[in-house]
Amino acid sequence: MPVRMRVNHDKESKCTLCGKPYMRTKEMHDLQLSNKRKSVIFTLCYDCMEEIFQKTLKASCNYQAKLKTKEDLKRIRLSNKFLEE
Repeated sequence: MPVRMRVNHDKESKCTLCGKPYMRTKEMHDLQLSNKRKSVIFTLCYDCMEEIFQKTLKASCNYQAKLKTKEDLKRIRLSNKFLEE
């Protein structure tokens, strides 16, 4: 899934999650998540972007630290095989 991000300079923009206006945040970002059929753009303030970053970093660290079961290893192999195609 392609993920794109850019800094938003639109002074009329508001955060999609908390509704904070452009002038009340350090920086505003547009985050685009897309696949072949659909694309969604979220406008996020600095605080919401930071919270998303912290939660995704925690999930990634928890996954990396996890002791992998046989089923996990099988899923990893299937995932890697899918990416090669």
